[in-house]
Amino acid sequence: MTSPRTAGRRPKDNSLTRDAVVAAAIAILDEAGSPGLTFRTLAERLHSGSGAIHWHVANRQELLDLACDAVLAESDIPAGAGDELDAIRDLALSLFDTLDRHPWIGAHLPHSPGLSSRLRALDRIGGLLRSFGVPADRQFYVATAIFTYVLGVAAQMSRNAQIAAQGKTQDEWLTEQSQRWAQLDPDAYPFLRTAAPDLREHDDREQFATGLDLLLTGIRSGRAT
Repeated sequence: MTSPRTAGRRPKDNSLTRDAVVAAAIAILDEAGSPGLTFRTLAERLHSGSGAIHWHVANRQELLDLACDAVLAESDIPAGAGDELDAIRDLALSLFDTLDRHPWIGAHLPHSPGLSSRLRALDRIGGLLRSFGVPADRQFYVATAIFTYVLGVAAQMSRNAQIAAQGKTQDEWLTEQSQRWAQLDPDAYPFLRTAAPDLREHDDREQFATGLDLLLTGIRSGRAT
């Protein structure tokens, strides 16, 4: 598809930059989620015409891709002690924190498998597993298992944001679900009945870290055998 940047004449107002367009899009996404991002709202935010915006981005899909890449660039492996699996843990937690701040990303990532930031994160995980000594015939499966776990949590964050957008906070939703668990038949659902308070009071980051540690502990014990 021919990009507007090559198909037409550059708008008279050349003060607008792609970085400014992407930054404004991220601000709208953080405020109103993915449904709130339209070229009309973006033009109003930038005090610009749609033609000037289309000079920098061809369509909404490209704009969302650029916004995701810009935000996910914030996630990196913090400097710290430890081996490759510790570095994967740090990277995954950094991704979690970024996705927690920008939950709209979770709804977009599944539709952009070729997103450069997504590929870089997966490649980094795979490279660390290789350095750690995971056998070559297992590296793909292990790397994608970890990354799929991160993406699944991102999708959950997106769902939580949608609940909030509907006028209900996550705490309110969790309280409702906890009450439903507490009222279940104790013979048919003995675990859910007892876990109802944990559902209401749990910490999302701790829950994420627990699942991540189970994966990494399995990888570490596999190398030891």
